[in-house]
Amino acid sequence: MAERSSRWRRIRQALGGESQLGSAIAHLSRERETQVLQQLDEFSKQVVVVVENLHEMVRRFAAGATTELHAAAMEIDRLESKADVLKAEMLDRLSMGGLFFMATADVSRLVTSMDKIANLAVGAADRIAMRPLDLPQPFKDNIAELARIDTQAAARLCDAVLALSRDLRDAFALSKQVAKLESEADAVFKESYLMLLDMDIDYKTFLQANAIIDRLESIADTCHQNAELLRHLILEYIG
Repeated sequence: MAERSSRWRRIRQALGGESQLGSAIAHLSRERETQVLQQLDEFSKQVVVVVENLHEMVRRFAAGATTELHAAAMEIDRLESKADVLKAEMLDRLSMGGLFFMATADVSRLVTSMDKIANLAVGAADRIAMRPLDLPQPFKDNIAELARIDTQAAARLCDAVLALSRDLRDAFALSKQVAKLESEADAVFKESYLMLLDMDIDYKTFLQANAIIDRLESIADTCHQNAELLRHLILEYIG
């Protein structure tokens, strides 16, 4: 114990005493915060890119495209893998510990939860490209609308994450907007499911179509869950 205290005194003296030591720690803390926030920004933007590509794929599907769907699904999977790499790098940095203005465990939970958005996008793309689907145009239009709402929800969540570095209250306000988009997605999902129940289709087509709309609705729902988690983190910090 005495040896540790002596070592700590020598460190303080080397850094110029208590005042300069505090300044050095504060500087390191700010530097680390900046690095973590930059990584979080990059990861969030990549998640949005994945969802945007899914929207484009769904839009083509709704317009009647068939041949390029498999390639589009593979591209979405590649983009999601890039998000996985960014997630792993950020979790590694957070696991190193140190000072950060939010609890590192909570930030890790946010990153892991946001990754589910990209995973759901891959799942939806795979189901669309699985085999040709002969579905009524109104149902396909609803699928495209769900994907559009998903893109908006993911983008708004990303905006809230980006705002963390400049204004926590702005980040809080932006995160609240995701709830409205999730409600819109829920309404479109319910309408789509009722349409699906009325269709005269085989069981395989029913399962495939249901899996598509379920994953698309889950993207908006997961964006909402992440927005709520983000608000909780902000309240923990400013409260």
